[in-house]
Amino acid sequence: MSAMTDETGDPGARRRPVGRPRVLTRAKVIETAALIPPGELTMTRLAQTLGVSTGTLYQYVADRDELIRLVIGERMRTQPLPLDVGQHWSQYLREYVAMLTAKLSAAPDELVQVLGIESTLEPELRLTEEFYAALTARGFPLDEAVAIHTQLSVIAVGIASGNVREQLAIREAGSVEAALARVLDRLAPADLPLIREAVPAYLARIAAIEGLIDALIERIARQRGRARRS
Repeated sequence: MSAMTDETGDPGARRRPVGRPRVLTRAKVIETAALIPPGELTMTRLAQTLGVSTGTLYQYVADRDELIRLVIGERMRTQPLPLDVGQHWSQYLREYVAMLTAKLSAAPDELVQVLGIESTLEPELRLTEEFYAALTARGFPLDEAVAIHTQLSVIAVGIASGNVREQLAIREAGSVEAALARVLDRLAPADLPLIREAVPAYLARIAAIEGLIDALIERIARQRGRARRS
């Protein structure tokens, strides 16, 4: 049999590679997709990275939207919480907000999709479970830990939303100030008078949101102080 002839005797057929075929699993698809920068994640890019055809990927995920949802879940699942080394509860709260904010700010395209998606719910619950465990270990009642986590999550989403908007403004106009000025310049001078008057405060709103963390910690400290005295 010649080098260009396969076992069927067809001289035009290519000889199949020797050895076992590569094993591809849904978990491997998701794991690999999670390593690709969010803005560059496409079915074509993922197929090239895995060394398979785009059509093969559709055997494991329905479409790009499902892939993105699964990747968000994977990133949340592997997101490390602040290391609990017995630090003061206030420091743990600050570290938790910083972690959550960084996570939500890192991928603007995922910020909205992460909300209300079942595929991200289990990883989110596991992160929340660890947070509850850290606070209850520090003497917080569970219901108070739940309330604190809710408030921290709102703060983190607010900061992340501002960070994402700032990233987009810098990409499009060079800065948030330039983007705001560009929009206002397109409008009549009498339009949006309160926004025009409040521009400095409007631009400083992210710092104001960050200040909510200090206010929350101070309020918790006062409440815990009163509880100890009672």
